[in-house]
Amino acid sequence: RIIFVYKHFKIIIDLYNDIETSLTEIDGLDELSSEIDGIEFADASLSINYTSNIGVSTTIYMAMLGIDGEDQELYLTGVSGTELEVEEGAPINGIVANGVQLSRDQMIKFTIQPSSNGEVITSSIEFNSTNTNVNDFLNALPKEIRFVGRAVVNESGEEATISTPLEFDPGIIVDLPLYFSADGASIELVEDGSDLSDLPDEDEDFKFSEGQLIVSYENGLPLGFDLEIQFLDSLGNELDRLPLQGDTPIELNAANIDQITRFASTDAVDNLIISLTEDQLLKITDTDSVAITATLNTFASEEVKIRNTDSITLSVGTSVTIQTEVNN
Repeated sequence: RIIFVYKHFKIIIDLYNDIETSLTEIDGLDELSSEIDGIEFADASLSINYTSNIGVSTTIYMAMLGIDGEDQELYLTGVSGTELEVEEGAPINGIVANGVQLSRDQMIKFTIQPSSNGEVITSSIEFNSTNTNVNDFLNALPKEIRFVGRAVVNESGEEATISTPLEFDPGIIVDLPLYFSADGASIELVEDGSDLSDLPDEDEDFKFSEGQLIVSYENGLPLGFDLEIQFLDSLGNELDRLPLQGDTPIELNAANIDQITRFASTDAVDNLIISLTEDQLLKITDTDSVAITATLNTFASEEVKIRNTDSITLSVGTSVTIQTEVNN
């Protein structure tokens, strides 16, 4: 919500008052916020599209707050020295969050294009990485964006005629680029592992002579993965994990990257075979579920582009040789 004032009249508006504030949820970011940690967009932007009939210079002083999946807060702010920076002495008194006055480094300002004849016009203002902290703001993967503002009409005091009622209707547009990097980002998946419990246990007349864990994949994403696999019992307690400290990492290669387009060009296909000890195999027989943590890494730590058709197929299985003990 934007409150109109003339010059420096003080009206208190609270970012956490749901009646006064505007709330926006960005499709997809709430899921990313809860499922992926560490992904970074390289050149995001956020725009305010608006309609207005104001025919005189008007400055908007806005507080825009992003709240991530862990309820951490980050404000969108203007870069120092740009026209979006809120200067010392700006008329922001009364713009609060939970009753606490916000500082100028928690706010942003912009001017709106005047209407020449009092008719409603449509325009926009873009917040990008050159004039704001929008990359940091969106890299926090906000599940919710709140914003309130104060529109100071005719701040310069010039002679003008203003039509009433004043109209200013803003809306948020987010542009998440195809370029991003994801070094160290991670995803956690929990899959049913009850099939593993079909293996014989140590009380039966069987003995494991050898066993292997086989990770098969076809990766069409321009991202490599390091896997950590946990074997869990029915209560969610960890029975074992791979790789152990000091073991060779379980690495899934990224697809080959076209150096010009930065899209994936050729899928990476492989089978990774991990030898298991008899003790590890015995633990696996009690497995109820398997938790897989995939740490994402971009190709050669460079920015890449991804299509919505890019995908990865992953399967985890075991190959076990069992000796039967025959009692005469």
